[in-house]
Amino acid sequence: GSAIGAFTVSPVEVSDNEDVWPSYASMGGNATEGEGRTVIDIAAHTNHNLRAVENAAMTPQYDSGGFNGSSGATPVITGAASLFREFYANTYGSGIDDPARLYVNLLLMGDGMSDLDATPPDYNHAGYSGRLGAGILRLRSFDSAGLDAPAQWKTGSTCVGDSLAVNVDLNGGNVLPAGVDYIKATTWWYDHGHDNSPGAGHDKYTLQLQRLNGSIWTNYRTDASEDNKQRVFYDSVASPPGSGEWRLRITGADVSSDGEGCGTNSNRVHWAVLFEENDRDDDATLNTYVRPEPED
Repeated sequence: GSAIGAFTVSPVEVSDNEDVWPSYASMGGNATEGEGRTVIDIAAHTNHNLRAVENAAMTPQYDSGGFNGSSGATPVITGAASLFREFYANTYGSGIDDPARLYVNLLLMGDGMSDLDATPPDYNHAGYSGRLGAGILRLRSFDSAGLDAPAQWKTGSTCVGDSLAVNVDLNGGNVLPAGVDYIKATTWWYDHGHDNSPGAGHDKYTLQLQRLNGSIWTNYRTDASEDNKQRVFYDSVASPPGSGEWRLRITGADVSSDGEGCGTNSNRVHWAVLFEENDRDDDATLNTYVRPEPED
């Protein structure tokens, strides 16, 4: 699971209508395991009461219990990934055939939950949890039917060299529409050196969410972790996201890759970003099936 190209899943159970950590939940990420990465990418529910059995002719066709742990959670993510891949291919084209494009968008769909034991649960506004990764997956369709307007979703990739920065403008460099409640973004990158030279570490970046205040770009969220993926989330409590121009800034903090198609000391960083209203009031379908993002 600590291979840098793996998408690693952690399980979450439901007990008395609440999400809880099972005692066997996956954990990962320290100086030696994953070279400082959190390892866990996302979480999904497990210990399903009903599961399909191999022989459809059996009676009953469904069996209760016995399908728990990451063995139960991983098929949830795999199925969700397959559904999202089909949606993307039908709506936007073949870019989803790059696994990194799929990974970064699955990360974007995490709810950010970091601590199930807290009351209420804690959520990360920057970075990932060593137990839940990006949080619990909330599968989305990034189109007009699946987003709560005003909203915009963008995804892509860019080469970023060591000590250099690349900006990704939100809303084409214009002020965000009135009514936007939150912004969240994720990045993910692969470093062949992590696999080829154990102990050599991996390329590191810093992800910042910035707003233009007058003539100065101000940081509102920063993820400068040691991961090979990063995440920022900002909601409207402190300052409405819709009140100024916003951008993502990806900066090479320690980049030594040469073989990623980006030149010397440069790597390709895949990114996804979403801004959206959070009321889920566009129609009954959105209100029924799409949970609001957890805010402060």
